[in-house]
Amino acid sequence: MIWPVHRIPTINTARAGGGSLFDRIDLTLYEIQGFYLGDVDKSSFSQPLWNVLHNDIEKSFLLSFSNNQYGEAAFKAFIDFWLLQDFVMDAEKEDYRIISLATSEENEKIPISENEAVFPGNISNIWWKDIVSGNISEKNKEILYDAYRKYANNLIKLILRRSERITHKWEEQYKGVNGHE
Repeated sequence: MIWPVHRIPTINTARAGGGSLFDRIDLTLYEIQGFYLGDVDKSSFSQPLWNVLHNDIEKSFLLSFSNNQYGEAAFKAFIDFWLLQDFVMDAEKEDYRIISLATSEENEKIPISENEAVFPGNISNIWWKDIVSGNISEKNKEILYDAYRKYANNLIKLILRRSERITHKWEEQYKGVNGHE
């Protein structure tokens, strides 16, 4: 993704999460969806990202994909512009709910829930310092490992699908231009 560059904080720096680990594209897209829909309770957002999404530079950037409009069509325009259709439940059926990469299985897409933890599988609200220091129970380690494995595997698959979509679009658009075949 390409995000605006200016003095911090930006979307890119705010999505890193401050005191926790949540540099997750699925959660970032979920919060961007909330920005466009405008009907999401502010308390369900990460505070740093909420503030950034509503500053003049980032708001202008996001609204540039939708003719300065809010709403479901505006969010769809953002997803379609960035070719992120694989990150939603079913774009062909107009179901633009964001997929949870930490809970979805190979053949079962699960949408992000409003109370999804910031770190994959972190249902116990384990502080990142506990994770890094290893100061967590074996059961919680297993939960985190399983969720992170799902997250990483799903993310890799979706990145590859999106790369194919980008390549296909580029080839379609530029075939025969300046010697490109």
